[in-house]
Amino acid sequence: MRVINLILHILTAIVMLPDLVFIGINTLMGLGYLDGLELLYVPAVALAFGLAFVVSTVGAPINMAKYRSKGLKLYVKRELISHGLCALCYALAILYLIKIYLHSSSHGDGFSMKVNVAGFCLALAGMIITVAGRKTSKQATAIAKAPASAVIAPSVSRPKFCPECGKPTGEAGEFCGSCGSKLVR
Repeated sequence: MRVINLILHILTAIVMLPDLVFIGINTLMGLGYLDGLELLYVPAVALAFGLAFVVSTVGAPINMAKYRSKGLKLYVKRELISHGLCALCYALAILYLIKIYLHSSSHGDGFSMKVNVAGFCLALAGMIITVAGRKTSKQATAIAKAPASAVIAPSVSRPKFCPECGKPTGEAGEFCGSCGSKLVR
């Protein structure tokens, strides 16, 4: 689960990088032309993308390294927050692109929409893998922490009577209680 999550973070960061640059440049260039709600929305999306990028590239490896000391529960929370933030950013970008496509006569080649949908799917897959991996990790931890008495040992066959003196051997011990000879298994 942890390795797959790390790979998903790397892929998400790779997909997010061109989007981050595109959104950042457009935000800086468009600040003079934005009005109303767009003046808040576009810079907020750019900042959210920047935060999600930092969380994916820096936070995920740190979270993975601290897994043993912090435990499964905190690891899962941090991963869900990280993947959720990425998914939210991509969803906002998709909604913004839909708005642009609806209000513009030229739609371009749709590359930006494909990148955002791919990023959203990666982030969603990360959330699903984290939740599914949590259940598997809990089961593995429960098995590993099971007491030794819960492990069933194969039964050892003992003769019921001593082969030397013929007396009953009892329940425990390697030697006969009457004559002291070693009991053969």
